[in-house]
Amino acid sequence: MDGADNGLRIKSNSTRGGLVRDVRFEDVCIRATANPIFLDTNYLAHASDAAGRVPVFRDIAFSYVRVEGAGKVTLEGLDAEHRLEVKFGGVWFDEPGRMKVSAKHVQAALAPLPFTLDLKGDDVNVLQQSFGKDGEQVKKSCEAKFVPFPITQY
Repeated sequence: MDGADNGLRIKSNSTRGGLVRDVRFEDVCIRATANPIFLDTNYLAHASDAAGRVPVFRDIAFSYVRVEGAGKVTLEGLDAEHRLEVKFGGVWFDEPGRMKVSAKHVQAALAPLPFTLDLKGDDVNVLQQSFGKDGEQVKKSCEAKFVPFPITQY
């Protein structure tokens, strides 16, 4: 993903609700993207007056993801009873100091693989855990993954 508004994104709210689970993002390169990771169970941009459908996000895993450049990471669960459950293993932010983080009501599991962003926020619980391909510490290269679109003349 290169130069996009949003990278890896899942959103919902209480007008849509439902369970989102067992989602895997693996071997992804993201560059110059405003919101490289965006998980929001209370997305209000298109919410209506109807409510009562609880969105639940769980078992969402990120493995071997590399983010180049600045941006914002959003990890937002609905409330303390409906927390966002996410796993990270081998996720590199090349400029973590320039990355903004909005996190609340999150249960995050960090594998022994690197995760180079400091997760802090309201009701954020971070656990060290083992999952995926333990022991691989190699940062995946994005060198050959950004290929320009061919120019077509009409």
